[in-house]
Formats: sequence, C-alpha cells, structure tokens
Amino acid sequence: MDKSFPVNRNFIIVSAALLVAVIFGYFLAQFLGGAADWAGLGILVLVLGLPFIPVLVRWHQPILIFAWNATLSLYFLPGSPSLWMLMAGCSLLIAVLSRATDSKRRFVGALSVVLPLLFLTGVVLATARLTGGMGMRVLGGQTFGGRSYVFIIAAVVGYFALTSQAIPVERAGRYIALFFLPGLLTVMSNVTYALGPKFYFFYFLFPPEFAMAQAQADYGLATQDMVRLGGMSWAGQVVFCFLLARYGISGVLEFSKPWRIVLLVLAVFGSMFGGFRSGLILLGLTFVALFCLEGVWRTRLLPILLSALVIGAAALLLFVEKMPLAVQRTLSFLPVNVDPLVRMDARGSTEWRVEMWRVLVPEIPKYLLKGKGYAINPTDLYLASLGAAQGLGASSEEAIVAGNYHNGPLSVIIPFGIFGSVCFLWFIAASMRALYLNYRHGDPRLKRINTFLLAIFVAWFVFFCGIFGGFHSDLHHFVGIVGLSIALNGGIRRPVSVPASETLQLAPTGVGGN
Repeated sequence: MDKSFPVNRNFIIVSAALLVAVIFGYFLAQFLGGAADWAGLGILVLVLGLPFIPVLVRWHQPILIFAWNATLSLYFLPGSPSLWMLMAGCSLLIAVLSRATDSKRRFVGALSVVLPLLFLTGVVLATARLTGGMGMRVLGGQTFGGRSYVFIIAAVVGYFALTSQAIPVERAGRYIALFFLPGLLTVMSNVTYALGPKFYFFYFLFPPEFAMAQAQADYGLATQDMVRLGGMSWAGQVVFCFLLARYGISGVLEFSKPWRIVLLVLAVFGSMFGGFRSGLILLGLTFVALFCLEGVWRTRLLPILLSALVIGAAALLLFVEKMPLAVQRTLSFLPVNVDPLVRMDARGSTEWRVEMWRVLVPEIPKYLLKGKGYAINPTDLYLASLGAAQGLGASSEEAIVAGNYHNGPLSVIIPFGIFGSVCFLWFIAASMRALYLNYRHGDPRLKRINTFLLAIFVAWFVFFCGIFGGFHSDLHHFVGIVGLSIALNGGIRRPVSVPASETLQLAPTGVGGN
C-alpha cells in the first residue's frame, strides 16, 4: 500500500475555508431566523474575528491599552465581560507564546510590584476556596458573586499583559491618548437612550448602567426634572486626565494655547452632568496632587490660579441655582445654595451610606482571619430585596448582602480579612514607590507623564480610602496606572551612579590650587 500520498497545501487551505464557511453560514442562518442563542451569537462573532488574529498578534498591547478605560462590554458572551478583561487574557497569552518562541522578547521587570500582586491573588483564591468557591450563575453555579473574583484576577492578568513589553519613549503621547480618551465612549450609553428603542442594539457594546439615572428621571423614579447623565461624568474625567497628563498644569495654562484651558474647563463642567459629588472631588484631589508635584506654587502661575478660584467661587454663588439640577447635585457638598429637592436627594444618599457603615463596622472582627468573600446566597439576596421593598428591613440591607459597601477599606477587609488588607497595602506602597522613582529618575521626556501618573495614583488612593471605593472594581484602575508607568519607563528607574573617575574629571579646575 502506498503511504506517500501527497498533500497539497492549497487543498488544505481550501478545505479549512469551506469548513469555516459552513459553520459560519449555519450560525448566521440561525441568528437571522431568530433561533440562535447567546452561545451561537458568540461563536458567530468569533468566526468573524478570525481574520483579525494577525492584527491582534501584532498590536495586542496597544489594543489592551485602548480597551482599559473604554468601558465596552461584550454582552453577547456569557457573563457580559468588559473588553479590557478579554483583551488582558488574550494579550498575556500572546506575550507568553512570543516569549517562548523568541528569547529576545522579555517582560518588563518590576519584582517589587509583582510580589504583592501575587500574594494578593493567593489570598483572594484561598478566600474563594474557603467561602463557597467562585461559582457564577451564568456558568451554572448556585451562588452569585463570582464576577467580582473575575474582576480581580483579570486586573492582575492585565498588569502582566501591560508590562509584557516596553513602550518606546517617542510614542508615549500616543499611548497616553490611547489609555484615557477611549473613556469618551461612555457617552454613547446616554446617546443611545436618547435616540430611542430602535437604537438599543448599541447596548450590546455600551453598558446601559450609565443611562439608568436618565431612564429613572423619565419614568418618575428619581428627583423631578433631574436628568443625570452618567456617561458624561466619566467622559469629562478622562478628558481632564488626558490634558493634565499630556501638558501638565503649566502647559494647560500656557497663554499661547488658550484652547487647552477652555477644554479643561469644559471637561470639568461636563463631568458635573452625572450628578456625582465624588467625581468632582476626585478631580480636585488629582489637581491638588499635581499642583504640589509640579511645584506650581513656586511659579508665577500661583496668583493666576488663586484669581481663577476666587472668580469661580463668585460665579457659583451667583449662578448655581440656575444650573441644571444634576450639576447642582454635584456641587451640593460645597457651601452653596442648591435646589431643596437636590439637597434632600444628596443628603439621603449620604445618610444611606452612613447607616450601612454603622452596621458593617461592628462586623469587622468576625472577618479578620477568614474574610467573607464574594459568594452570595440567592435566597439571602432575594429576602433582603423583598424586605427593603416592603419596609421590613433597612434600605441598605440589600447592598450589604450584595457586598456593595461604597467604601474602599471596608471592601477589602470584610471580603479578605487582615491578610488581604496587608497584601493590598503592600501593593499600594510598592506601586507608589515605583511611580515616585519613575517621577524622580525617569527619562526627562516623560517628566510630565510620570508626574501625572504619580499624582492620580495618590489622589485615587486617598479617594478610595476616604470618599468612595470598591476593591474589585478599583484594583483595575490602580493596576492600570502603575502598569502603564512601568511599561513607559522600561521598568522602575533608579538614580544613575556616576563612577568615581568621572567625578574627579568633572571637578572644577582651580579648586584648592594657586
């Protein structure tokens, strides 16, 4: 029997293409006929994505950086993962395979940051194992809460993917734009709702959560006439961050480029339409931290900023009551007169949080050694929701059962106990040290970017501890900032030591001479 039957390469390619075409045609017919489920739609999308694999392999890191703040959700996949989570896994896989096939490709080393991240991941996985596992209802589990674990693990995976290769210094400006500006896509959630039901298919990509307050206002479920545009809040914040990262405070206030300060003011004002007081506080903390790190208080810009502050305060006192109610709610923490309904709504939100914290703080000792984890019994969640709806329990009980504590420290110590808290603080300290060293000793061409990354990290941590935070969601932001800094600087920069021989040669002539 002849076993040397020749196999033609073109025959294999055509056969594979025909097989893919048949599979694609089947699922397309199912989808157009209305018989396809979400799994079938997911397979259809994967087949459509096959031609883009070479692009993904070549540009996986820039695509990941684009997705990091883009708030795009893949609702056609089980669990509706965010795009950055999917890209984190794909990017790390491509980086590992590239390293295995090419010894010259190396991850950017930062052991002082990697160690606490690994220990933190270990504590999270151990807690999940001891408190009911990582079961997710979407995958057939009997408990809720697994999505929070996925957020944490995806953030850690994302760190290694971000630092899989160094970013050339000459491209730093482009990557900063890629990191922040995709956050503008959050506005699409509000735009889609305004366009009406015919355009709701956009919610397959854009999270509808940003338009929830907008819908509540339309159906009389929120304060009368107060339309809160959640997408505008995040969009304004990312434009604010991009401008300060790219140009710094001194560059934004440059008189020869007036469009920069105009755009910054519009970004801050636009962010107020979300009605989130915390958003404006975070912008203020970031600006103050950058103000100190840049040393602006030692320049001629100080009197200009003080004058702008006085003028802005006077304008608030005169016109705040004529502003949209969502903007008034954002400013309601300041000593200004706002609409009584807005004041009542904001006060009710604060009292709701304080009430929840009073219940949670005495519970901390129970979870010091073994954290509560994220596993949620569906029956407990249902009873808490039913009790709150019928007035039989505290309005915050449902949030307590769901683990939405609206407080950074509580969101760490209750789910993961003292061990998780220590590992998290270790990671924060190591990250601040890395950002500080890059700020002090990084490439002069990255000075503004390194200064801003340190400023926003410090501001976000203060915000996380004192204003608002959630460990499983905010770890993604902390990891993104430090990972981007390490990739831009090629690691953690340290002072350059000058050899003794060069020191002697640089000594000024005539010292100690005739």
